[in-house]
Amino acid sequence: MKAQIEMAKNMLQTELGEDLLSYLEELMINNDYEFEDWVIDSVDTNDGYTIYWLHAEGDYTLDPENLYYDEYNFEEACREKAHGGAKIKNYHYDDDEVSRWCAEYELYNELIEKEEQND
Repeated sequence: MKAQIEMAKNMLQTELGEDLLSYLEELMINNDYEFEDWVIDSVDTNDGYTIYWLHAEGDYTLDPENLYYDEYNFEEACREKAHGGAKIKNYHYDDDEVSRWCAEYELYNELIEKEEQND
């Protein structure tokens, strides 16, 4: 996973350049997540629908606050957790996609550190 994150960070730096800092600041500015493990999962229903499930590790209660019925809002919630520095266990998305979200968080922190050192 660490190698995937490094690869994604390098890709982000070349693809997005300076725009990445402002993009990530907007996503993470109001972040108040605790650093805990989060699980990205989904459940298929008998009638052919998918319910998306984002829950804390060890919490297997089907709490309505953790359930999503559309993938767009689910992805946004997952990204917010990753951008908040949470450790992610992924059972739904492509691992490269989740690694990219985690790399965005790490790169954001590196850019902030460099910016603080220059001040």
